[in-house]
Amino acid sequence: LLCRKIRERDSSICRHCGHEDAGGQTDHLLPRRLFENRRDPERDDPANLAWLCAFCHGIKTSIVEPALYRADYLTFYRFLSRVAHSGPVPSIEVVGRALGRLVEMRRAANA
Repeated sequence: LLCRKIRERDSSICRHCGHEDAGGQTDHLLPRRLFENRRDPERDDPANLAWLCAFCHGIKTSIVEPALYRADYLTFYRFLSRVAHSGPVPSIEVVGRALGRLVEMRRAANA
């Protein structure tokens, strides 16, 4: 139901490249693992969801997210800025909390 709402909101147009793709996917702009738990309302908030074509979803999954986990925030910022031109994105407060969670995850992994 939520995926259908996002597809309708974005008119089946990829928020990254602008191409229409009825076979695209709803994507979490801030990855789900950056939220404390599954019930965090900001995780599945429509502002954190975007319709992406299969190609752009692949780019986000294979390039943008790994860059984010390596603390390459510039690559993630560029991606987020691009989709911000075509619809809602998470607030700066939500992004800040998610990045704070990422810092905690990186510290735990290095401990």
